Amino acid sequence: MYICLLLNKLTMKKIILSAMALTLGSISFGQQVNQEMIFGENDLASESKSTSQSINNKALGTVIYTNDFDTPSDWVMDNNSQVTPLGWTIDAVSDGWWSTAGITSTSGGNFAELYNGPSGAPIQGVTYTLTTAAPIDLIALGGPGSQVSTLEFEQFGARFNDLMEIQISTDGTTFVTVGDNFDFSVLSASGGSPFPNPHLKRINLSSALTAVTATSVWIRFSWTTNFPSSTSAGAWITYGWYIDDIKITTNADNDLTIFDPYFGTAAYPYSRIPVSEIQPIEFTAKAINSGTATQTDVVLNVDINGATQASSTPQDVLVGSTDSLVATTWTPPTTLGVPYAVTLSINGNEIDDIPVDNAAVTFAPFEITDYIYAYDDYDTPANQGAGGGVNGTDAGFEAGNSFDIWAAENLMAIDVVVGAGTPIGSNFKGVLYERISTAPFYSYVAGTQYYATNSSSIGNVTQLLFSAPIPLTAGKTYFVGMSTLSEFYFATSGTSPGQGGTAAVTSVYYYGTMDAPISGKNYYTTSTPMVRMNFDPTLPVGLDELKDQVKFNVFPNPSNGVFNINLSSNDNVNLTVKNVVGQTVITETVNVSGNTNHKISLTDYSKGIYFLTVGTETVKLIVE
Repeated sequence: MYICLLLNKLTMKKIILSAMALTLGSISFGQQVNQEMIFGENDLASESKSTSQSINNKALGTVIYTNDFDTPSDWVMDNNSQVTPLGWTIDAVSDGWWSTAGITSTSGGNFAELYNGPSGAPIQGVTYTLTTAAPIDLIALGGPGSQVSTLEFEQFGARFNDLMEIQISTDGTTFVTVGDNFDFSVLSASGGSPFPNPHLKRINLSSALTAVTATSVWIRFSWTTNFPSSTSAGAWITYGWYIDDIKITTNADNDLTIFDPYFGTAAYPYSRIPVSEIQPIEFTAKAINSGTATQTDVVLNVDINGATQASSTPQDVLVGSTDSLVATTWTPPTTLGVPYAVTLSINGNEIDDIPVDNAAVTFAPFEITDYIYAYDDYDTPANQGAGGGVNGTDAGFEAGNSFDIWAAENLMAIDVVVGAGTPIGSNFKGVLYERISTAPFYSYVAGTQYYATNSSSIGNVTQLLFSAPIPLTAGKTYFVGMSTLSEFYFATSGTSPGQGGTAAVTSVYYYGTMDAPISGKNYYTTSTPMVRMNFDPTLPVGLDELKDQVKFNVFPNPSNGVFNINLSSNDNVNLTVKNVVGQTVITETVNVSGNTNHKISLTDYSKGIYFLTVGTETVKLIVE
């Protein structure tokens, strides 16, 4: 289930990737205020299993209604004439193809589940709803009415093309959408992730239900695809949606929540910035007012290494509103090797009743370098993910990152880390493109020669040297990547922005090449490839030092016994094939001039594993 969502966005000089394989519909919703909280294992430990409504006196954050699906008759399921288990079910059994265990909710037992058939045969053209059978009388339960109430529930699942909506009604007939799951990224081969299991979602009802006298409400969970007119079965695939432990609580008087925090340079959150490319760092976030009172003089504070370095202009945030906050920029000093940890937080004049959600998680540190320009987080090899594997039958594969050039520089090399699982002997090279304003949006600039992976390549930095320094022009954006025709995995470290949100798409991978992609196989990725620019002027650029090296790749592998070998050298090359007990079965000398294709055959030998040695490198051959 691939989603080819490459964002085509012009912001100043940037041209971000265009949508290539899927045309997205546009669906508009009313104002909504969603507060996302992921809780720890002890946060809800005191909650007991209950199937009845609870009555409490009004207090700060008091729970006035609960439902944990132990009584299925509390709910009405409209499953669009589909037969169980399609649509909504309420029991303790997971029906879906993706998660066999269901939701790990606090209460356990029954849960509500949305299922739309197996991944290979989803049902098309359906909308499923799950609605409370009777109105919830908030006043009778000791609450102040819907205007100052918050709906919360635990959920699990993941987004693909899903439209997951949470709706409320005050008359049982007209329902208003108050929340959805668009704040989660799409889970596909290009990145994304499932919801935490469980994920606690909180929705302030004040923005949709403004009348204090609205004493009764109905709750509805609605599912359809985000492309309701689509006739493609793929558009109707869902990973499932699991829901449990619903509550309505009273709102706090003063409750600000920080949302969508971001920092970066002109939309790019670099992890390593060379001295020559230092620019002011930008900081933004959104403030959600989930309380009952206007929050005055709300500011975004930027803490760097324990000290406040920047803040936004104070502004008032009305009840139920979400306002954007933009702090003043901060320019890092030229000191090398100092990790800068950024934490964003918000506050106003009022004392927040729930201060835990005012501070954002501290971002991964960035630092100033002499010559390295990077996005990835420089995790140790044990933490690097292997991704982006391709088959040798594909016509090329490239993965990497985009970089703004603010001051003219010479690119000497592209530093890459090869991911675990890449076969020894796989060939790869560095490529450089310039962003342009017209299709295909990339103009090839230069490439290195091919390199072959060996045992030391996996998990370590390989410098892919250019034959001469490549001048980069100030004011332009470039893409650097690793390119291969072999089976290959690129190492990843950290998270890149995906489509949407504050930042631009930074990391992508292409089947084919950047300037000649294969249709339908081009993706942005939120897992950052470990591909970096290197401006070090002392590097030994030039091919003379490397002319005696033999570069090669083998395809297909495994095969039926016939293997193609692509050789790159300027001399005769010796080939040797041995079996698993060390006996030589083939030995040949090939006259190679530049790139040469050579074929060997093991069809006369038994199926199994053999070892091909070319020069000083040995790779495994598999005969099937």
